[in-house]
Amino acid sequence: EFCRTRKADPAHATQCSGRQGRFGFVLHGLWPDGKDGRYPQYCPSRRLPDAQVLRRNFCTTPSADLMMHEWAKHGTCMSVDPAAYFDKGRALFQTLQFPDMARLSRTEGLDAGKVRQAMALANPRLRPDMFKLLLGRNSWLREVHVCYSRAFKPMHCPTGSGPANTVPVKIWRSF
Repeated sequence: EFCRTRKADPAHATQCSGRQGRFGFVLHGLWPDGKDGRYPQYCPSRRLPDAQVLRRNFCTTPSADLMMHEWAKHGTCMSVDPAAYFDKGRALFQTLQFPDMARLSRTEGLDAGKVRQAMALANPRLRPDMFKLLLGRNSWLREVHVCYSRAFKPMHCPTGSGPANTVPVKIWRSF
């Protein structure tokens, strides 16, 4: 959905124009949990990801600006080493399989529960309650979060995180 309105935007050309390939789902970031469901942010750090780290992660996160933002906002609260932070996020992302989203988008009565179920069917070690969905305006699917414990084991997402299973969902078919 991110590229639905940004296909011609030069700021997002790498991810959205199609000239650099089709990315589909990308890794937005790895966010640490804090107390009361808030994410720790902008912890002090003097280290920045170097060009090699950014290049190594470009296939999962096709934006150097996004990677720098995610390191500053969340990574600094998870690791002292940018490479370790990005390596962990990439490793977790690469374990995921995605259902045929074009076919899923044509599902009669598509709702959040059906999307979570499709994600779980594509990832047998995960259950539907381990996926949090973020919907944009008019119920467009914006993000799929996978909830992990502090030990990076998949876990049930906190209650109230994301829409109820009966909320209608639309998936943009760009692929």
